[in-house]
Amino acid sequence: MVGNGRSGGLMGLRVLLAAALWAVVITGCSSAGRSGGESAALFREGRYAAAYQSAVATYESSSGPAKDEAALLAGLSAHAMKDYTQAERWLRPLRFNANPEISGRASAALGLIAQEQDRHEEAARLLVAAGEKLHGEESARAYLFAAENYQAVGRTESAKLYYGMAKSRGTQTSDTEVEQVAKARLGVAGYTVQIGAFASRANADQAAAKVRARAVELGLGEPRVVPRIDRTGAATRTLYAVQVGDFPTRQQAEASNARLGAGGVVVARTT
Repeated sequence: MVGNGRSGGLMGLRVLLAAALWAVVITGCSSAGRSGGESAALFREGRYAAAYQSAVATYESSSGPAKDEAALLAGLSAHAMKDYTQAERWLRPLRFNANPEISGRASAALGLIAQEQDRHEEAARLLVAAGEKLHGEESARAYLFAAENYQAVGRTESAKLYYGMAKSRGTQTSDTEVEQVAKARLGVAGYTVQIGAFASRANADQAAAKVRARAVELGLGEPRVVPRIDRTGAATRTLYAVQVGDFPTRQQAEASNARLGAGGVVVARTT
């Protein structure tokens, strides 16, 4: 057996994209040259409690744009400390700020909080709003995450729309990470449970036979053996993936994988 086909590369890239979106948000504040620079520096150093206190102090002693930027930094710092109640208290009023960069970044941050709490519909709406107000890479990344959240609740057409917008913005800004992920997602036709991937067709058939009874009992249908081309460097070989079921959302696939109990992983089915 070669492996279970876990899509570690895409999942790892997704984590990097999330981190990059936060980095763009905080860079936007720190580059403004206002009194919030100290708070932003503390945030970048990972000193979130100190960043929060500094941002609150700046908020209380400032007015105008500096006050708004301090509120944004306070919200981001609270989120970094997993204090979602305080984060949303600071960020929600900024959604309607006259400055589209402030309102867009607040919406993006709120969208990521909602995503982390599995409030996917709300997350998608917030991230779409962020994408509409922001520019360049920020917009591309916001649209990408909006699409991810629509996909999570099975709203495939909405997901495709915003994957397409993310891909377009990624191309325009040379953001190859966003462009590549969006392009890959546009080819996803749903999700399946993959039991393993084997260099031998005979071994794949044996693995399929072992899970057949349980898969049929759960109403998932017969396991299937799917040939896949594996490219490692200049080498090319055929692997035989054993897959069970077809699901419109990752959550449904994960639930069936748990019931199946065969040590599989959820992978995307491509068109």
